[in-house]
Amino acid sequence: MKRALTVLFFGLAVGNIFGQVKTFPLDTTGACDPKAIYIVVEKAPEYKGGLNQLELDLNEKLTFDKKTSGSIYASVYINCKNFLYAIQVLRGIDEQVDNKLIEGLKILQNWTSGKQEDKPVNCSKTIGFKIKRGKLTITNK
Repeated sequence: MKRALTVLFFGLAVGNIFGQVKTFPLDTTGACDPKAIYIVVEKAPEYKGGLNQLELDLNEKLTFDKKTSGSIYASVYINCKNFLYAIQVLRGIDEQVDNKLIEGLKILQNWTSGKQEDKPVNCSKTIGFKIKRGKLTITNK
């Protein structure tokens, strides 16, 4: 119960920080244990090659209109088997651009799961993306 309240509190805090709260169910069908999704872990999930490589891979896969600019903040959910199974946009630009980024992230399944007590666990990682003149950069590298 304490973990559920922590997750709820964190979700509300993040929503208030970014100026909006989106409430929708998280698809946990890909989670190893849907009742245990960590936000803070001893070893965070990583994209193989780091966020610089993720940025390069996304720019290779996606093209945005040169007029597109703005920021997107998204939480990616990585299960204990190194598989990205869910994405939540916390703050986006518009539905079309947000969905394009989500589809690009879904294609890139090159992750390592987070670890707690040396065991792989389901967890989330929040990533900030900035699009300026059609080019995507990751803001929290």
